Amino acid sequence: MLEKTNKKLFLFISFLILLIDISFIAVNQYSSKNTLEQSIEKDINNAKKDFNLGLSLIYKGLEQLALLISNDDLVRNQFLIASKSPKQSAKSREIIRHHLEKSWEKLTKKFAVRQLHFHFAPGSTSFLRIHKPDKFGDNMDDLRHIIVDTNADQKNRTGFELGRVYSGLRATTPVYGMNEATGKNEFAGTLETGTSFKLILEETFKPLEYDVVVLIDKTLVKSKMWPSEFSKTKYLSGDLQCYIEATTNEKVIDIIPPCKEINNHTTVKKNGIYYSVSKIPLFDYQGLKAASPKAIGNIVILKNINTLQRQYITDTIISIIYGVLAFIVVEIVLLFGFNIGSKQLRETIRLKTISIEKLKEHYKHQSIIDGLTGLNNRSHFMDRLLEEQQRSTREHTPLSIIMLDIDYFKTVNDTYGHIVGDDVIIAVARKIKNSLRSIDIAGRYGGEEFCITLPNTSVDEAKDIAERMREKIEKLEIDVDEHSSVNITASLGVSQWNNKDNAVAFVNTADAALYEAKENGRNNVRVSTL
Repeated sequence: MLEKTNKKLFLFISFLILLIDISFIAVNQYSSKNTLEQSIEKDINNAKKDFNLGLSLIYKGLEQLALLISNDDLVRNQFLIASKSPKQSAKSREIIRHHLEKSWEKLTKKFAVRQLHFHFAPGSTSFLRIHKPDKFGDNMDDLRHIIVDTNADQKNRTGFELGRVYSGLRATTPVYGMNEATGKNEFAGTLETGTSFKLILEETFKPLEYDVVVLIDKTLVKSKMWPSEFSKTKYLSGDLQCYIEATTNEKVIDIIPPCKEINNHTTVKKNGIYYSVSKIPLFDYQGLKAASPKAIGNIVILKNINTLQRQYITDTIISIIYGVLAFIVVEIVLLFGFNIGSKQLRETIRLKTISIEKLKEHYKHQSIIDGLTGLNNRSHFMDRLLEEQQRSTREHTPLSIIMLDIDYFKTVNDTYGHIVGDDVIIAVARKIKNSLRSIDIAGRYGGEEFCITLPNTSVDEAKDIAERMREKIEKLEIDVDEHSSVNITASLGVSQWNNKDNAVAFVNTADAALYEAKENGRNNVRVSTL
């Protein structure tokens, strides 16, 4: 048994060991949590960029359609005749309708458009709705402010407006016709092209790796819509102030918190699955004209982050288990040392010190290596990238990086489950390792995204490496079960350091090239032009 003095010493040493053990666990847990938060934040920012880019492309498509039709000689000349001679309106309306209706169906599919509307000036008196030709002559000055303004100053515009039946994303352009009497072009009125969030979410955003819900203030919608149409609307469950304009997936509506609780970002757990929920303020055309614009609703973006969250929980549990086991082992060794005498105690302390150093190395390894792929985690990868930038500056050698993202990874997860999703990530990581030299540095940047540092490598050489890597991944077959497998592809962005940008800015240039690859059909390599 331990003597009284040795017992006090034993307890004191045990307490110190416990403090050290707890400190290592806390540091490892903090590192894992920080990596998780950074990955989620990057996913959110990428999703927001995707959505804003898609929305801008929708507006550009509407603008192109409006300009295309407004430059049609028959359309613009007949519109001018109708604007100057009410007696000719019916005939001109029929001529334009007959001329455009043949191509209307093709235009709606190509531009994801649902309305084509001619308006007389001033104000917004309807002349012809190609999508509803039997309705005309009504005035909507209290709703179509974008039309009123275009008729007033004859400038192209785009914007979002609420409506009597549905809300719309609109583009307007002034129309000029040739006055045969004077031989000059004269202003006839405004042409409006429009679509809805419901249509563009179904056509444009549904294939993306996240879900979108458009929410608008219920009171505002009620003040604009016809009562008969308003009675058909839906609201966010548990919060009567949120009108659901459109969604890519009806099932995710129950995941969204009440409108007043939606912050810029929050994490929600539903049926055992973690989701990141973030918002983009939604402004209408009239609101953006105000000195202090006020949002009329929110575009809510939801993404499944269960893989990231599960990895974080697993890392935390493993860290605690290792810590407890290490403490128990050290305590047993310490007790044994005290019982066999001071000489052996000193030897035991030496061994214990070695054991603690090994534990330190283990925890250090845990803090820099991604547990799923065995690659560097994001934090350590960025440290190594900074070292290579400093080396490149000293030795005047080129330095390039590759950003790689697995295509349609959300679809794989949703279709085959997260176990197959993890197998995909592991298989891609293995191909990345097999494609690199001993001096190259690979890391898991977050989720299904990877980053590779290529020292002493020009951008052209890096592009060749990326292309070989892409071809290897394209040949991968991941077994789903004994009867089926899934093929995967990846998009890659390449960038060479300009000896000026910091590590984060450098990565962002490759990230921009990666998104260019995504926008160009995926499964390809793009080089940064920044």
